[in-house]
Order: sequence, then structure tokens, then C-alpha cells
Amino acid sequence: MYNNSMNETKNRNGETQMTKTQTHKKGQEVEVDVSMQAFADESKNYSGMNVHKVINFDGTNWYDIDDLAGYHAPASITTFDPNCALGEFGRIFYGGVNEAKGTLFYSDNLIGQKLNGGAAGSIDLKTVWGNDEIIHLASLENKLIIFGKQNIVIYSGALNPATMVLEEIIRDVGLAGRDNVVYVGADLFFLSYEGLVSVQRVTQTDGRAPVEGLSTTVRNDLTRILTTATVANIKSVYYQKEGFILTLMPDNDKAYVFDFSVGKKEFPRITTWSFSSEAVQPLSSVSTFDGKLYMGISNAIAEYDGYYDIVLTDSTSTNGNESACNTAGGTWDGSACWLETTADYNWTFQTPWSNFGDPTFAKIIKTGLMTVTGGQDAAATIQLSKDYEEDSTYSKTFNLVSDSIIFLYGAVNSLYGKAKYAPAAGPKEYKVPLARTGRTFRIKMIFEVKGNYSSLITSTLLAKKGKVR
Repeated sequence: MYNNSMNETKNRNGETQMTKTQTHKKGQEVEVDVSMQAFADESKNYSGMNVHKVINFDGTNWYDIDDLAGYHAPASITTFDPNCALGEFGRIFYGGVNEAKGTLFYSDNLIGQKLNGGAAGSIDLKTVWGNDEIIHLASLENKLIIFGKQNIVIYSGALNPATMVLEEIIRDVGLAGRDNVVYVGADLFFLSYEGLVSVQRVTQTDGRAPVEGLSTTVRNDLTRILTTATVANIKSVYYQKEGFILTLMPDNDKAYVFDFSVGKKEFPRITTWSFSSEAVQPLSSVSTFDGKLYMGISNAIAEYDGYYDIVLTDSTSTNGNESACNTAGGTWDGSACWLETTADYNWTFQTPWSNFGDPTFAKIIKTGLMTVTGGQDAAATIQLSKDYEEDSTYSKTFNLVSDSIIFLYGAVNSLYGKAKYAPAAGPKEYKVPLARTGRTFRIKMIFEVKGNYSSLITSTLLAKKGKVR
């Protein structure tokens, strides 16, 4: 399954409902690690494959780049095996070649396999950023952005690489994994080793692109993961329909969701999805123009849809024809019978530690006020921790009310037989008694999802000032 790099060339535009994956169709496990790029007519596709030669797809057949007519290898390169590619400005840019990891190669105009002669060329970045290596290539307007492990280089005037100008070097900020650069509208977001970062299109007065961190509230958690995980396995994608960036971290059985649907891109809502087993752990993802989000798991393709985890199981051995399959409640696809199994799941919200602006006095937490919308027939749990004591929490569980009212025929409150009305009240405030004393607190909310949407709008703690501690 192609990772999101193929998608990045086509989706540069992009509200979170707390859902997870649904197994959509049985597939075949394929291990592919490519960065696919194409010219505007899409008749010539070039794929940079890690530790492999570039491959080309002409719409009908696949070829190694050195089997193409007109192939001219870069000077002094024996095996041309770039890790990344970018189709932009009428040519293909390549980077991360094993024999020259810090060198940028670019093809002749509209001839992606011609890398020597004509308008082709290369730039050795060793004099620019030292011994860093190219991890990913991207573009904004007429600028070429080169991501390294430890630095980022921005060139302007990239329409003509031979005369483009080095505009800026952003030092000590690198890219954590090739497949973690996404376009959100006209902005470019990437995962650094300290979290999600934005390179804004709007420049500062000195003409340089400001770099802004967007995940400071979970910085420490992300840093711990990124220092131990294999970053090549981490994949990010922007889901335009619901306005969030999804970052898959299969080594840690979780995914981070950065939700920009609420408005300002500087302050995304952040949550995580946890996966119980490798069988449902997404390894890659792609977002489509028609609003679909697909994820590749170890032996199938999953679709982000609905409010249940739904797993399809092949039951053809016991339900070998359409009649038997329908009787069993399955779906017959012409040759196989698939049975659905649904499962509830939880989503979690957690605040940073807070001393309420007063580190000296103790606080007596009396009540929590939680405003929640949705969540029909589900349970919610609030956990209150104090004074950095991770293993000592006070928990309280409360139930979310039904989102709608059902009127039954014959009931005294029913006017016209059976009728179902839309939600009667929208967001609802829940008052939860608490009893905890300390100087510093952290709230963690765990919401059960039972087939319906839910969202935490506000959380407030009512506290009484205590003594100096």
C-alpha cells in the first residue's frame, strides 16, 4: 500500500469526531516503502524507494529507472536509489541517495529519468548544513524546502534550480521520518523530534519563514516516543473532511490526532487513539478527494467510518453460499462471506499539570463541571491526580444521557403515534462531586464510545483556597 507521500502531491487543503478504523475489505499484505511523484499529466510517475532503485509507471507498465529510454545516471553515482522524490517546477527532485545522502539531484525539464546533461544537475548540501542527510522534499510557492534529520534548508526561485537562491537554514530542527510532512491549506506541517511544527507561508518582515510548534502540551510524551521509535515506521496524513492530522505510531500501538477543525491552526485539539493488537494497528494511510480516509493494516485495508470498531471475518468455510451467508447475517461479495463484529472503544482527554496560578497555597477541589455534547448511553470517567503523583488518582464515573427523546404510540406524552425528535438540548453540563486536596492538579477524562458521537467542550474545577503547604 502506498504511504501518504503519494497523497501529498494532490491534497494541500484540508473537525474531529471521535471514531476509529473499520475494516473495509480483505486485502493482501504488501511491504512497500515508496515516495511517488508525477508530472501534471500523471502519465509519468516516478517512485523513490528506500534502498531500491527508482521505479517508473507509465500508466500501463512498471520499469526500473535505468531501463527507461533516455536514462542518464548522475555523475559518480553507481546505484541511483533515492529515499524521497518531489515532482514540482516541471522536473523531478531526488534526495537521500545512499552514495550521497546530503546531495540534491534534479532532472531535466519533464524528463524525470535524465539526471545528467541538459537542465539536470545536483547540489551538494555539505557546505550548507554539514553532514546532515536529506529525508524529505517539499515545495511552497516557488520555494524548495529540503528536510534533513537536524536541519531544514529553503531555496527560493526553484523554477530554475541552476540559479535558485539559498534563502534560509533552520538549524537544530529536523524531520522525524520521511512520511511526516503534510500540506494543510497553504501551510506545511511536519513532525520534528519535539512535536508537530508549522512552516507558515506568510513570512516575517525579514523575509524568513517562522517555525511554530503546535504540540507543546504533549511535547514530553512525543519526545519520549520519538527517541525510541523507528521513525521510518511513523506516518502522517491530513484528513481534509474532518480537519485533522493523523500521525500513526505503530511501534507504540497508538496514533496522535491533531484536530484543527475548531479554527485556529496555532492551537489544535490533541488526542490519541490506542490499538489493542497488531491485527488492527494501522501502518499507513491515505486521504482521498471524495472524503475517504483509508488505512493499511497488516493484512487488510481499513476505512475510517462510523463510531464502532468493526472487523470483518471471512466465514466462507462455514457459510459457503449466498443463502447461508445471509442467514448468518453476513455480507456475500460473490465468492466469500464476511461477518461483522463490532466493539466499543474509549477516547481520552488529559490536561497538563496546573497550580491554578498559585504554587504556594493548597487547593481543595470540590466539584468538576464538564460540558459534553453527544455520547448517548455511554460512560465517562474523570480522574484527578495531585502533586505529580502519577499512581495515586481519584476517579469518578458518570453516565452520559440519551441524545434524543423517543415518544411511543399510546403513551400519554405522544400526540401522533410514534415519533423521534432530534437532540433536545445539545451540549449538557455534568456536575461531578470531587474531594481532593493538593497544590498541583491534572485532569484526565476517559469517554466510552458506544456507536455515537461525543465531544468534550469545556472542563472546569471548582476549588477552595487552602493553607500554605
